[in-house]
Amino acid sequence: MGHEDGELRVIELPSGRVMSSRSAGGRVSALAWTPTGQLVVATGAGALSLLDAASGAPRALATVPGKPNLVAVEPTGERVAVGSFDGTVWVVPIPGEGQPIVLAPSVGPVTAMTFSPTGPWLVVADNQGARWFDTRTWQHVEVVGHEQAITAVAFTTDGSLLATGSADGTARLHTRDDRPSRLLSGHAGAITDLTFSQDAARLLTASEDGTARVWDVSLGAPLDVLEPFGGAVRVARFIADDRVAAIGSLSVALLASRPADRAATRVDSGARTNLRVCRDSFAVVVVASAPATEVWAPAASCAGAVR
Repeated sequence: MGHEDGELRVIELPSGRVMSSRSAGGRVSALAWTPTGQLVVATGAGALSLLDAASGAPRALATVPGKPNLVAVEPTGERVAVGSFDGTVWVVPIPGEGQPIVLAPSVGPVTAMTFSPTGPWLVVADNQGARWFDTRTWQHVEVVGHEQAITAVAFTTDGSLLATGSADGTARLHTRDDRPSRLLSGHAGAITDLTFSQDAARLLTASEDGTARVWDVSLGAPLDVLEPFGGAVRVARFIADDRVAAIGSLSVALLASRPADRAATRVDSGARTNLRVCRDSFAVVVVASAPATEVWAPAASCAGAVR
């Protein structure tokens, strides 16, 4: 549901102090960190803004047609990709000067999207599969293998490997050449999020089955099952000290990713959706809801720590 007066709040953890609060000018539909620690915020009306996370000062970037539902920022910070419910993707320059590039619509809404950390690649997923774009020419190859919609995508830090998660409960590992993808199977519900560890040795997946799972990338085998919630896990991320931040429908948990060191810290987050995590010395959680958005962050900037 849309809202005419969305609010953005930046909240410091662990104190809970509200660092800034301001109107987003409409329901917040998508957001993402830039490499310099700013937030790109899209509203349901198509307005795209760049905000300083500490002060809340906004800068208008563009207005795109349709209803944005996803944003992804290029690692250089020069462009942001905006996906929509009608399947169109706009690639908008930051700070908003110049004409956007419009990519042909996907089949149905854009369901997942990410830039490669190193190479000139953008992956856009939809209900039928995914397209792996070369951002120099905008030519693409198809990413195949799942039986249902792709719901999550992530690259390794060197950009050599792409992971995709699906509504069919499986994840797959892809390279850009013609080698077959590797199947990771074990979840009993749709995969909602996935990410690689910094060394690319492990993959972390979150699922609607109420678990997060850690996988050995080289073997394609499960290493551990994390069960911090009674409901769906919406987001899971490795953080710098080898813990896992897992975010569900009702709570946020911070726990060790290795069974021998397992411990959890929980924070009640209410029944919120569209969650994001930024990697730092501990978790930074961006919680986007309608109409409010909360950014839980340490006092230090999140610059350079986007995951």
